[in-house]
Amino acid sequence: MDAKLAASEARAETKFVQLLGKLDLVVERLGEIRKDVSDLDTKIGAVDDNTKSAKTLVITTIIGTAIGVAGLAYAAVAIFQGGMGLSATAYQSGMSAAEAKKK
Repeated sequence: MDAKLAASEARAETKFVQLLGKLDLVVERLGEIRKDVSDLDTKIGAVDDNTKSAKTLVITTIIGTAIGVAGLAYAAVAIFQGGMGLSATAYQSGMSAAEAKKK
């Protein structure tokens, strides 16, 4: 009977040691997961920084383009008005010359 009890205790001890080994493995894996999550947080922070700088670049480019287009439109209107003024002056000069020849 003592032999059976000793064998049973030995099996229980073996199972307990195996369970402790598995528990150590779980704790080790959790440590690895914690490190991976920490690395992921660092990478997410870097992506956020890159996104902010890209957003700033896009907004700056849009504003610069809008200012350039407005300047181009203003120049086109000024050139058109100047051309119309020259046309009117040329027309008036031509009419004056024609009137002068009639007399």
